[in-house]
Amino acid sequence: MKKIHIDLNTLAGNAYALMALVQRLCHQAGLGEEAAQDIMHAMQIGTYDDLLNVLDDEFPGTFEFVGDPRPEKTSLAV
Repeated sequence: MKKIHIDLNTLAGNAYALMALVQRLCHQAGLGEEAAQDIMHAMQIGTYDDLLNVLDDEFPGTFEFVGDPRPEKTSLAV
């Protein structure tokens, strides 16, 4: 699947724009309005970083974020 590139430093990275994108993706995937509402509700709880984490969790491998403000995840492997 081709990743969706989103520059978080533009209007496309606005929380409302990202929620609208979730609504469209849910509709395209046939997930229904209730699923979209549940995901958007989860996106509204917490910080902007939490919102991005919800996107990654709900749509794994779908997005590539430019200007991602989240700290790099470090491996605990030795």
